[in-house]
Amino acid sequence: MGTKSVPPVARQKERLNDQSAHRVAAEEKCKTLVRDRRMAENPLAHLSGMNAEVEDGLERRILEPEEFAAFVQAATNGEPFRRLQGFDRVVVYTLAAYTGFREGELASLTPASFNLDDDPPTVTAEASYSKRRRKDVQPLRPDVAEMMRPYIADKPSDQLLWPGSWGLCYVIRFSR
Repeated sequence: MGTKSVPPVARQKERLNDQSAHRVAAEEKCKTLVRDRRMAENPLAHLSGMNAEVEDGLERRILEPEEFAAFVQAATNGEPFRRLQGFDRVVVYTLAAYTGFREGELASLTPASFNLDDDPPTVTAEASYSKRRRKDVQPLRPDVAEMMRPYIADKPSDQLLWPGSWGLCYVIRFSR
C-alpha cells in the first residue's frame, strides 16, 4: 500500500533493456553453437537491438516559459532528488537549460569553471567531461551569471559544486 508505482515509461524502458539483454545473450549462445559446429548457422544473426535510450516513447520538446517556471517552482519546493536539495536542483536545471550541458558536464563543474566577470560571462566544461571531448566554453545569460555569483562565492574553487552520487559516475569515469 505504501509503495510508489513505477511510471509506465520507466517500465517500458526497463522492459526494452531486459529484452535487449536477453537477445544479446541468446545471440552469443548461438554464435558459440555455430563456432562449435553444433548449428549450421545463427538463426538470430538478422535481429537488431532495441535501444531503450532511443525507443523510450518520450516526446522531447522545448518547454514553454510558463512550463519551465512551474518546473523550477516544483524543484524548489520538492523533496531532495539524488541528494540535491531544492535550490541546488534549480541551479543545476537552470544551467542545463541555458548552457546545454549534460549531466556529466554539470557534475564536473567547480567554482573555477565560471568566469562571471568576462563579457559575456562564461562557464567551461573541460574536454575530459565533454560529450565532444573538447573544452566547451558556454556564454551565460546575465541573469544566470548573477544567480551563480552568490551560489559559488563561498565554495572552494577546486571542489565540485554538486557532490553526491547523481553525477559521480561521470566524474570517476573521466578523471581516471
